[in-house]
Amino acid sequence: MCYNYETLVKRGIERSKRELGEDVVMQNLSEHEQLFLNLPYEFDPDSLQGNTSIVYSSASVFPGAEAIVLPISSKYLSYYNFGFMPDWASGKDDKRKNFNARSDSLRSLNYWKKAWYNQQRCIIPAKGFYETDRVSKKRYLFSSKSNEPVYFAGIFNHWKDPISQNIHKTFAIITTEPNELVAPIHNRMPVMLSLKDHEIWLSEQSGEAKAFELLRPFDANLMQQQEIELPPRKTKIKPQLGFDFDGQN
Repeated sequence: MCYNYETLVKRGIERSKRELGEDVVMQNLSEHEQLFLNLPYEFDPDSLQGNTSIVYSSASVFPGAEAIVLPISSKYLSYYNFGFMPDWASGKDDKRKNFNARSDSLRSLNYWKKAWYNQQRCIIPAKGFYETDRVSKKRYLFSSKSNEPVYFAGIFNHWKDPISQNIHKTFAIITTEPNELVAPIHNRMPVMLSLKDHEIWLSEQSGEAKAFELLRPFDANLMQQQEIELPPRKTKIKPQLGFDFDGQN
């Protein structure tokens, strides 16, 4: 499973805007963060260069945090909550939230089928993802050898609160079988899309079958593995708890 990864910008920017005001927040963002928020996301499949190839910082993301995603047919990155909520969820604390969607269940489980066949796809730009070896308890960051951003395949849903009628934008990372690098540590890994596959994944004209073909392990030769320190427990604040880590993935 992938429940912890490195996003490319600070968490909580949308919440800070609501509490402090947009002007105050924008004045305190770094140059690359302002780029993410103000400019359309563009990439050139021929040159394999995207505007996220700039130098960037990152922050650790757990379920419940706000993170940037690029929804299908959109040119702009948006903030979504990490934790997919189906239409029938009863409230924000509903235990039926999920942060991972198994690629082999997208077509069969009712939990995912509606969103999958409605082409509610997205990509999640990131620095990499974390996994812990269950035997040694060592923790690793898996990322690109080139130190460029990586791009997870995701599925999203706009859940409507039945009481407030507010719309909550939510997403999950799609996982697949591990490649040779990840397999000794974990039996699943996020689907990572190359830049040349972005146009297929993010186009409504691609169709479900063509998009499904992209749900495969990433080339291990293009990845690196680094041992890191375990994150402090305080990073998992109360709003990030309450997710069913062993649920219907």
